[in-house]
Amino acid sequence: MRRDIVERARKLILEEGGRALEEARREVSRWRVASPEARRALREFMSRWRDYTRPAIIRLSCKAVGGDVDATLKVASALILVSGAFDLHDDIIDRSYVRGPRRRKTILGRYGENIALLVGDALLLRGTWLLSRELARMKISRRRVEEILDLLFELGVAEALELRFVGKLDVKPDEYLKVVELKAADVEAYAKLGGVIGGGSEDQVEALGLYGRRLGMIAIVRDDLEDLLNYKVELKSRIMHESLPLPLVYALNSPGHREDVLEALSMSGDEGLRRLVKVVEKSGGIDATLNLLSKLVNEAEEALDRVGGDVEGLRLLVKAAVPVLEA
Repeated sequence: MRRDIVERARKLILEEGGRALEEARREVSRWRVASPEARRALREFMSRWRDYTRPAIIRLSCKAVGGDVDATLKVASALILVSGAFDLHDDIIDRSYVRGPRRRKTILGRYGENIALLVGDALLLRGTWLLSRELARMKISRRRVEEILDLLFELGVAEALELRFVGKLDVKPDEYLKVVELKAADVEAYAKLGGVIGGGSEDQVEALGLYGRRLGMIAIVRDDLEDLLNYKVELKSRIMHESLPLPLVYALNSPGHREDVLEALSMSGDEGLRRLVKVVEKSGGIDATLNLLSKLVNEAEEALDRVGGDVEGLRLLVKAAVPVLEA
């Protein structure tokens, strides 16, 4: 059943987001880039960039309020460029030279920091300009445009705030979760934007925004759990260069387990990481994370109840985004 849900969601995302991704790639192919190295890096990045989910959220949110989903194409493709910029800049901050179990080099790993930064800047500038132009053409109200741009800005603020957690062992769960909520601002923007383009009511757009915020938080918290369990690659990188994942934050704040966590962190090699995962599980850090995911899922479902309309696709994204929730 679980595998079926994930597969259905994957097919839905590919179907709903594919056209916007192709449009974004066509847009970039038209750019004149004098630097051969930057041109190669840009085209390589776009050929690898599999951002189907964001445009799918926009289309499905538009569909939920009875709108014309094809009207979202240009806006969604512009946001794909913006999200690509965020990804490149994140790699620089996190020093992500390789990614995934196959340790494939990122653009940062292949071309270096300068080219990765400049390609990210190009995507951000052109993507934001295209987004603003398209929203103006569609006669979206200035209030809504400012709201969407503020939400994207909020994501950047969250990334800056998260830097305070790097290398810190005294982060409180509430502090961490506040940043998680801020980091989900862009998903709120996508869901609201789809509702606005679709002509949804004020209540529907706000409910879609809450859904998007919770879906974004679910994805971040789920990734934290997966990073912990993938201790040989992702957990190691998180400890060295990034903020610690939420289950580990819970464990460090669990009475009677902090010293065991610190001892495991002091050990070297995979054995220390393996022991760390076991200590986190024993402390209740994994259970607390699963309980949080369950709460976020319920809140996302309640928001969709307020939207009404055809929200089954959006519900499927929530179901597919979480692991088994039995804590």
